[in-house]
Amino acid sequence: MLKGLCALPLHTGARLGAWLGATTFFFSKRRRGVCRRNIELCFPELNVKQREQLAYDVFLNNGIGLIETGWAWWADPAKFWPKLEVEGQEHLDAALAHGKGVLLIGGHYSALDLGGLLFAKIAPRFAATYRPHNFQRLEDELLVGRGRFMDLIDRNDVRGIFKALAANQIVWFAPDQDLGADRSVFAPFFGIPTATNAGLRKMAKRGAQPLAISFHRLDHGHYRVCLRPWGVDATAQTDVEFATRMNEILEQEIRREPAQYMWVHRRFKTRPEGVREVY
Repeated sequence: MLKGLCALPLHTGARLGAWLGATTFFFSKRRRGVCRRNIELCFPELNVKQREQLAYDVFLNNGIGLIETGWAWWADPAKFWPKLEVEGQEHLDAALAHGKGVLLIGGHYSALDLGGLLFAKIAPRFAATYRPHNFQRLEDELLVGRGRFMDLIDRNDVRGIFKALAANQIVWFAPDQDLGADRSVFAPFFGIPTATNAGLRKMAKRGAQPLAISFHRLDHGHYRVCLRPWGVDATAQTDVEFATRMNEILEQEIRREPAQYMWVHRRFKTRPEGVREVY
């Protein structure tokens, strides 16, 4: 069905996605509750009405993101090139000039898959880490769809990741997921101590250049890819300092378009010892 919808005009597909998102908001009680709780924790300055509007907008954007995933996997990429704006191309060029690979670090934005397709327009062939799906049919489609514009590396394939970086490739990570206390350090994210993957620091210590990426859905069907350097020497940081800087940059990018971030996942599931659960 999703593949068939790719034949629709882009503006029609986006409107359909927004409708799907609105419908999901009303019928997905659990995800709606997680989203509301995340927004309550991260945006205490908003009143109840503003938080509810933001939660609703998150679902609208997620619905559009579903249609955009279909576009990324099956649509003709050429139709998106005139709609692309790039901010920070020079930072990517500088990172590649070091010759030891690029740690492309981004978050789970609702335009994630289409963002990858758009990034492929301005970058040499790159790789992304991901978690293989248990449903083989979906896994097969994912490998072919995303494989049009990127290489995929199992996030547990450490050797494969280091090999790609050693060849001065770009490897894209989305570390804003809860991997549990055993694989994380606690670092502030929107002012909340958050279990954060510290494993990327080992790659930075070998010379790979950290670079932040974010994707923004603009008016009139346009998109912006933003690239930002860290602004600090990641090799000189501790695990906690590295994780703190990573979360700080992610937060800055998310605050630019908070409704376009996937607030529906339980980012704060793992709590420090002695701290009560939030969900």
